[in-house]
Amino acid sequence: MTRGRLAGRTVLVTRRREDSGSWVRRLEQEGARVLVLPCLEIAPVDDPSLPGALAAALAVRATRWLALTSPRGAEAVAGLLARAGRGLPAGLAIAAIGEATAAAAARLLGRKPALVAPDGTGASLAAALAGRIAAGEPVSIVVAASDRGSRDLEEVLEPRGVRVVRFAVYRTVPAPPRRPRLDLGALGVDTVLLASPSAMEGLLAQADVSREVRLVAIGPVTARAIRDAGLEPAGVARTRDVEGLIAAIPPLDGGPDDA
Repeated sequence: MTRGRLAGRTVLVTRRREDSGSWVRRLEQEGARVLVLPCLEIAPVDDPSLPGALAAALAVRATRWLALTSPRGAEAVAGLLARAGRGLPAGLAIAAIGEATAAAAARLLGRKPALVAPDGTGASLAAALAGRIAAGEPVSIVVAASDRGSRDLEEVLEPRGVRVVRFAVYRTVPAPPRRPRLDLGALGVDTVLLASPSAMEGLLAQADVSREVRLVAIGPVTARAIRDAGLEPAGVARTRDVEGLIAAIPPLDGGPDDA
């Protein structure tokens, strides 16, 4: 008999299939039946000037930090620098939005981040960077992110005189509409894990989501996207990884967590 915290549950993972393996295994270890419905795709940015422009911005003397907001951003930067035939400048520090991004940066870029956001959000990354930069110090920060990335770093740092240079190093594309849409209830799904606002958008394009289905968000930005769709998150992860999501899944007899 399968035992575990999620025994008897059917959990829908909305990541790309090629990115879902470790999540599926971890959820199955907790006893869940797991279904995968890819709700977004990652696409390259079609700009032949991007590798050289990114490498040049990182090489500017005033550029002290490279801010990475996802593991995908670290992967994209590594690929772009390889295409440019350049590496990271010796004095450049990396700031990462969470532990998964930090691990990807260390693995793919060969440099351990000097700063990791304390609660895995763009706002906390911006606040942490602000604490490392003296007011009025002539510093530039390069941000490598999705084309749909938030502007938290600009909103916090630019009023302090920090120059923020943003590069969209990959595109996040929600899944296209499905006709007819899937009935999650008929599939037995009671919980859906969402790791980005784009995943929520793609989920709504592909499936009918009833209020009985528990939507669990990887962080407050994704939770806000759930609310913007007229629904309520049943849980919000405290860390931006599958462990945080698992911990945020409420019991079946629990109501939505409006935290």
